[in-house]
Amino acid sequence: MNRSLYDLKEIEGIEGSKPYKAEWKPLNYFKGNLTVKLVPDGLLELLQDGTDGRYIKRLSKR
Repeated sequence: MNRSLYDLKEIEGIEGSKPYKAEWKPLNYFKGNLTVKLVPDGLLELLQDGTDGRYIKRLSKR
């Protein structure tokens, strides 16, 4: 895993043939914000499991 990605403000990528930019945001940014969508559906709930509501403490395999 390339941990240096966590230090970047933006990450550029390509999905299919479409370029995109991704930004790191706190989880609370997505709660109740109707102008953005975290995909896939259910990801926000998965990330919030095991957090203090703002930042991920740990993720474990289920």
